[in-house]
Amino acid sequence: RHTWITNIGRGTSLVLLLDEIEYLCPPNPVTDTSGEGFQRVRQFLGSLRKLVQERDNFGLAIAGLASAAIESSELYGAPNPLFEFARTMYLRPFSIAEAERMLNTVGNRVSMHWTADAVALAHEMTDGHAMLLRELASVVLKDQKHARSNIAQIKRGQVHRAATRWQENVGSLVRDVLPHLRRYYQEEAELAVLLMDDPVSFGEFAGLYSESAARLERLGIIRREEGGDWQPSRLLELSHRFEGRPKVSAAYSGMRVAPTDSLVRTWVEADESDILEKKETLRAHGGPIPDEK
Repeated sequence: RHTWITNIGRGTSLVLLLDEIEYLCPPNPVTDTSGEGFQRVRQFLGSLRKLVQERDNFGLAIAGLASAAIESSELYGAPNPLFEFARTMYLRPFSIAEAERMLNTVGNRVSMHWTADAVALAHEMTDGHAMLLRELASVVLKDQKHARSNIAQIKRGQVHRAATRWQENVGSLVRDVLPHLRRYYQEEAELAVLLMDDPVSFGEFAGLYSESAARLERLGIIRREEGGDWQPSRLLELSHRFEGRPKVSAAYSGMRVAPTDSLVRTWVEADESDILEKKETLRAHGGPIPDEK
């Protein structure tokens, strides 16, 4: 309803911030529009668009993990009221100066000051990704034993010591990066994995799918070096590593029961050692006579 907006005086401005928009606009939403809930989502977004158009003192900002909510022409089988209306802005990786400002602005509130060397290492470890930086700062903070009445000087060595626990902490977060990318941007996800698995071929495909490569760059998933070569971001490296790691039970089963063909070939070609012994026959039938099979 518009009543609460209409009653706001002309000298006052209001900005409505909606986070996690993907819960209202999921990827590939069902096309059945008979449900009342689906209609209400479109009506709600349509009302917000109308308010923005009619009122010069009302603004709308939508945040989420993907911009598909405003890039799809349809929503639940009907026209998307936000299509070609909102302007997309990406939270790009921070520069060193921006990382320093974030770490020390927030750090000062918890009695921490990051030295230039510590900021440089933190930026190198995280590639400037806000989420990775935040988690690293949280680990460093927990490691501090200083009283809160004193300002703790965070130095490079302290950041280095926090690296292992930081990677453990962000594992659950970065593991969902590639699966989420596949849900919203299948082509971009394929390119991201290609860069990790076959970086030599990536350049050619990045040229063929330049729009998808550009989106990956804006999302901070990949970056282009000064020479023009593409490199995976720290976020992509961590996501690829954690997503590809099997569960403990699966990894144990693979080692004990079903090793890969390449691993078997490696064993066959290797010399015997303290951990490898070769046999010519196998008594599969349990009898005393060697089974040549």
